[in-house]
Amino acid sequence: MEFEGRQDLKISGAGSASGGSYNEVRISGAGEIKGDIDCNEFKVSGASEIKGNVKAKFARISGASDIRGNLISDEILVSGASNVGGDVIAKRVKISGGSNIKGNLYVEDVEISGGIEIKGDCEAENFAARGGFDIGGLLNAGNVDIRVGGLCRVSEIGCERIEVKVADSGFFALKKLISDIFNFRSSLKCTVIEGDDIYLEATTAKIVRGNNVVIASDCEIELVEYKNDLKVQGNGRVKEQRRI
Repeated sequence: MEFEGRQDLKISGAGSASGGSYNEVRISGAGEIKGDIDCNEFKVSGASEIKGNVKAKFARISGASDIRGNLISDEILVSGASNVGGDVIAKRVKISGGSNIKGNLYVEDVEISGGIEIKGDCEAENFAARGGFDIGGLLNAGNVDIRVGGLCRVSEIGCERIEVKVADSGFFALKKLISDIFNFRSSLKCTVIEGDDIYLEATTAKIVRGNNVVIASDCEIELVEYKNDLKVQGNGRVKEQRRI
């Protein structure tokens, strides 16, 4: 097997180690690793600084991890705080804590219930967000499902289907109440949204372009270009609409 015969690397106090090929890398204290890591499992429940790239079949970060290079994994779970200086490449990413990616995110499925900041682009088959996010570049996905529970920002969205709704239960309902009290509205802010089927709530955008478009409550859209059907509901506002 690929990882058979490899040693484990475990840091439970304060310590450092060199990069290399391992079976399991586990850091439960304060650990520093100098160099690239190639491993089966990468687990952080303390604080770690990786001065290189991390390649793992499975990565779990429930503490705080600072990875200077790229993070490549089949599955990534973040319930703590992660900082990645390069790109993140994965099949599945689930973030219930906080994550900062200086490069791009390439993923099949991503689920966000905490917060994420991506300096570059995000490319995904399925993108689901239940918290806040900030994407500096393009969000390119097959399916986009956003439940706005804070400030969500992205430069452009290109997709097949997008649904944006206001989160209305549990913790996000409390956040919405606080936002209303302090006159801060949870919303999605975007320059251009383009897709086949589009449903939007609480969205501010310059251009929305699609085949079938629904502009619903709390939307402010400068221009909608549509092919088949356009519906404007509730207090949604469209300054200009154009059939193409």
